[in-house]
Formats: sequence, C-alpha cells, structure tokens
Amino acid sequence: MYIVVGFAFLAGIMFLFKMRVDEFKGEEAFSVYLKRLAEDGYLIENLILENQTRVPYLFLSKAGLFNIYYNPELLGRLYGDEEETTWTQVMEVRKIPVVNPVRIMEKQRSAWSELNDVIGKELPVYELICLSKRATPKLNISVPIVSLERLVEEVESKEACLTSEEVEQLVEKIKTIDA
Repeated sequence: MYIVVGFAFLAGIMFLFKMRVDEFKGEEAFSVYLKRLAEDGYLIENLILENQTRVPYLFLSKAGLFNIYYNPELLGRLYGDEEETTWTQVMEVRKIPVVNPVRIMEKQRSAWSELNDVIGKELPVYELICLSKRATPKLNISVPIVSLERLVEEVESKEACLTSEEVEQLVEKIKTIDA
C-alpha cells in the first residue's frame, strides 16, 4: 500500500515538474500561437528541403509564406550578426555558441524562389525570428525579431495577395518537397 502511494506521489511531482519545465521553455505558449496561426492558413512543421536544410515552422496563407524560426532554448542575452556562423548566448556568466538562424534562412531562400513558378508570380516571403520573454536580443540583423505575443499580430498585419487556389497549389508543391 505504501509503495503504491509513494509511486503516485512521485508521479504527481514528476508531472508538475514537466509542466513547469515546458512552461519555462515557452513550448506550451508557442504551440498556442501556432494553433492560432493555423486557423487562417497552413502550418507545416519540420520540413526538410532538398539541400538538407530543416525548416522548423513554415506558415502559408493568403498573405504569403512565413518562414518562422523559434527555439525555446534560446535564453539570456544573444549576441551576433548576420554574417557570423554562430551567435553567442550568454546565460549568467556562461557563453554558449548557438547556430545563426539567419544563415540557415539564407540557404532556404532558393527553395522559396522556386515556388514562384507554381503560381506564376512572385510569392511574398517573410522571415521571422521569434523569441521568448526570457531572451534578450543584442543582434545586428535584418530579419525581424518578434516576441511570442507579437507573432500572430505580425503575420496578420500583412495584406492578402494570394487567392485560395494559389495557396492550395503552393501547399501541394511544398508537400512534394517534403516527400
């Protein structure tokens, strides 16, 4: 009997700890924002392009294509610029090198330009780096940095320039890229 109660107590503590860790990382909050985005378009996660580049979050709507980079482990102060291969993440006194997402997005741009042939016009492509409240950017980059709270607003602020049919065609083409 004591063993069963002990296991139940331990399981409860582990559950609460898991919830708190996820909340700390911002993962639960980000999934809420992704669900809000998916209501108005198509959300594609973990797309692998032909050049072996992974696209964590791609959102396609009538406003265009949104290449969204979000990493819940980016915390503390972030230093770097577009040209560096790595940025520096400073947490208290530790300096940790992190991959520069702007460089990754540069590799992905050719794949997005190929999508212009599908709809016969230039596809508006927006790149966004989304950071949680626990990250302080000290970056010199041209890609917009938005907070979790402003992500949906930023996407919704763009004007619609594609038809529903064009969006569907683009989604089908992107599915063949991922196949």
